[in-house]
Amino acid sequence: MITNAAALSIALGGGVLAAVYLLKPTRWSPIVWPARDRIGRDVVIKAVSGSIPTKELRALRLLHSDDLRDDPRNHTIPVLDYLEFNGQVFAVMPRQGWNAAIWADFATVGEVVRYGQAFFEAIAFLHEHYIAHGDTIGQNFVMDVMVPKPKEFGVLYAGVRGPERKYAFIDFETATLPVLSSDSSSSDKPSHQTYSPAPEFAIASKHEVARLARNLEFHLRCIEDVVPDLGTLLELMKDCDSPDQPTAAAALSRYEEICNLLSTDDMHREVEAIWWEEDRIKYRDSPPLHISDC
Repeated sequence: MITNAAALSIALGGGVLAAVYLLKPTRWSPIVWPARDRIGRDVVIKAVSGSIPTKELRALRLLHSDDLRDDPRNHTIPVLDYLEFNGQVFAVMPRQGWNAAIWADFATVGEVVRYGQAFFEAIAFLHEHYIAHGDTIGQNFVMDVMVPKPKEFGVLYAGVRGPERKYAFIDFETATLPVLSSDSSSSDKPSHQTYSPAPEFAIASKHEVARLARNLEFHLRCIEDVVPDLGTLLELMKDCDSPDQPTAAAALSRYEEICNLLSTDDMHREVEAIWWEEDRIKYRDSPPLHISDC
């Protein structure tokens, strides 16, 4: 395993990107390097597999196949290229400011609604194709903007969650993946291949719906005063043992049904709360701090 920037720089010297200028490994992971290619694009290079394809590599290749790549519900960071060296595979992704999705404040109801919509869509899309992410915790929810990391609880900047904001899931190391159907295993063309759910998918998908609700409710419940039916949906999603737990697709449908009732004024209404946890709301001490005012 290559574990330092110098070795990786040498390894990539004659590769696809030819002139990749590596900086240093990121503090949060020894297998992720920020870099710049020969035409000046900022990218991230991540070690995703050894000689035996890992779940993450298989998931990325499936999600970026011709059949799935351009689906608007596919909320994953694009893979620009794969580099192979010495039995290892590296994914090259755009370094366009992807950052933790919870590191910015929600100023309006509409910002919370769009945030929820993206991740409801993402899970419904994955499950439609028999993929369970497997690790839907907060640090794997990202957005395409860099903001200062909060120094203390509740000190967050607002003004970066407009309609143009993109959200995505990262890190598919523990994903549950579909199996190639026997009637298509002889085809080398993805468009001619069909998949079936893995035996463990049914349980994994139920637990994933519950985890999604637990992660989203920290912010979605902050707008229950405007959208009261969200609480009922989240409670149903969290109960894996209930026959009434919705699938990811049904949860998305219900979420859209609830949110489509909101008026323009509702969507522009300021969010009075900043956090929800264990049935308690933390309200703001002051108006949202917009980054443009700093």
